[in-house]
Amino acid sequence: MNVSSIYLNVNSAKTINKLFVFSYNVLGRFINGYVLKTDFKYINFLSDENILEVGSSVYLPDLSRYLKDQNLGGGEFLLGIPGSIGGALKMNAGAYGYEIGSNVLEVKCYDLDERKIIKLDSKLINYSYRKSNNLNN
Repeated sequence: MNVSSIYLNVNSAKTINKLFVFSYNVLGRFINGYVLKTDFKYINFLSDENILEVGSSVYLPDLSRYLKDQNLGGGEFLLGIPGSIGGALKMNAGAYGYEIGSNVLEVKCYDLDERKIIKLDSKLINYSYRKSNNLNN
């Protein structure tokens, strides 16, 4: 059984960058054995723009309850889906005829090749049934 020698709680792009700089500069290469626990748990409602920003670690039922508590509709289908926004975006999670991809304007994500945060317009992601494109790296 393999046991990770390094455990990191990742809650910012800066932390991810430090991990890659350490891996490359100190070790000379990327290594297996990291355990990364993302901790991007935030929900920000930008009322002036009528936009919701949600961190990838937010549990879908919690988001559904938040929307209800704020008298915002459209998130009822999320209540019964186990998992987080990050996973839901990747696989275009849905239920009862609704899919998360139809509610997405853009996705901010960390590009492993470029080693920086990028924004992807939802049209570029090309959501389809339980699938997304361009969210692989």
